[in-house]
Amino acid sequence: MIWSRTDWGLFIGGLGLSLIGALLVWSATRHQSGSQYLARHLLNTGIGMALAAALTLVDFRGLRAYAPWLYLVSVAGLVLVMTPSARPSTDHTRGSSCPVASPSNPRSSPR
Repeated sequence: MIWSRTDWGLFIGGLGLSLIGALLVWSATRHQSGSQYLARHLLNTGIGMALAAALTLVDFRGLRAYAPWLYLVSVAGLVLVMTPSARPSTDHTRGSSCPVASPSNPRSSPR
């Protein structure tokens, strides 16, 4: 049974923190985009909680034989994230879409 192995303190704590995060997202974006970001945050929270509930069904003792390979795949993924060729360019100073004036972005004006 899925609910027999659930750590209720962890589940309620995670859900509570996610709902506080949703409140903060809503308060920060309600004037600009209505509840679009709130709906996306709540959808992602629901997906995360469903995946967490599904993981309680996995018998992790069976994964012990695959642990070295899973470790190598995880390390390879971290190395891939750190390589410059795998990341998109994050140079936002060339365009005028930045609303903050800075020496590297003289075209924008302070509000």
